[in-house]
Amino acid sequence: ATDGKKTAQRLLQDHLRTKHRLQLCQLCVDHQRDFVSQLPLFTPTQIQVHLKQGDKGTAFNGHPICEFCKPKRFYDMTQLHMHLNQEHYKCHVCDKAGIPNQFFKNYKSLERHFDNKHFLCHHPQCLQARFVVFESELDLRHHERQVHGTTTGSSKISLEFQYGGRRNNNSDVGPQDVPSASDFDYSLDGQAFVPDDLPQSSASIEADDVADPST
Repeated sequence: ATDGKKTAQRLLQDHLRTKHRLQLCQLCVDHQRDFVSQLPLFTPTQIQVHLKQGDKGTAFNGHPICEFCKPKRFYDMTQLHMHLNQEHYKCHVCDKAGIPNQFFKNYKSLERHFDNKHFLCHHPQCLQARFVVFESELDLRHHERQVHGTTTGSSKISLEFQYGGRRNNNSDVGPQDVPSASDFDYSLDGQAFVPDDLPQSSASIEADDVADPST
């Protein structure tokens, strides 16, 4: 029954596109409970506005895109976050430190982040196991002694005593800058900060008198 429904939808989309130069939003077809006949039809230009910006005069702000899987879009932020957690990677050290919603395209990118911002164990066994990373150098050295029977040593601790300021407010996680536009080069496996919700449109704000914070 499901396959038959999908076939009928595909035939309808083909008919609309070839005979009328119109199309339905497939994401809306797949996720909304409305009958297909009740969904709006779009020209090629209109469908792009619908996907990226939403529909004028409504609270709908568009279907969010996965910056790692462009041009793939999702019905809403819930669906996008499900995809990000299933297909991409999140830094659990940053998450624990109160820096949420920071995602990485693949483990290679996440491992580079571990090495740059935290304390990654470089023992071949741990590199193969993956995710062996610590909040502080002291935790890393303890791990190395307990698990590997040796420690590589480092100058990081002495540098921190000498200069101070690398750790703030007794936190083991170093300060992290908000990424600029140049940091969002996803073709180079950079990280992406993905908000929980899309910013509300002006129409929605007037209706509800409440605006969700945007990031």
